[in-house]
Amino acid sequence: MRMPLATLERFEQAVAKISERAVRAGAALDQRLIAYEVIGGLAVGTWVARKDESAVRTTKNVDIAVRRQDLDSAVAAISGLGFDPEHSMERVSLRERHSPIRGDIRLYTSIDVPLTGPRSTGGYRVTSLDRLLVMKLRRFRNIDRVHVRDLLDVGAITPAIEATLPPDLLVRLDEVKKDPLG
Repeated sequence: MRMPLATLERFEQAVAKISERAVRAGAALDQRLIAYEVIGGLAVGTWVARKDESAVRTTKNVDIAVRRQDLDSAVAAISGLGFDPEHSMERVSLRERHSPIRGDIRLYTSIDVPLTGPRSTGGYRVTSLDRLLVMKLRRFRNIDRVHVRDLLDVGAITPAIEATLPPDLLVRLDEVKKDPLG
């Protein structure tokens, strides 16, 4: 079945919008000297793309970790870009006011967000692969297992990275390895 051109164009726009949101948010946080790192599906996609661009899975949200003490400043910085915050127990979601393409920037707090981290080719800071893997194996929801499978499938998770994992997370990694569906 052939995909209509208009559908493909909408898909490309949606993917570009996610990257653009991450770049804008990263620039706003950098400008205020707020330590942050992109986590979640966009970070997984960044690490997968380093091995195989064709294996990247899309996401509709930009997940960002900031230090707890920087949360209010981060919300103000991103709100200044035209996003409205919605607070919950787990995170602050910021929805773009006038965008027809849904998706949020979601801020999570973390104790140990480095001031500088590796940059994606898009220009925003992305969490290190070993930190990302630990986050995914700790949460271990269905989407986290799928993300770990994506990283495994492209060979991003090396024996050296595996050697840094504590025993309980190695058990979870082995569980994903044994499940071909992730």
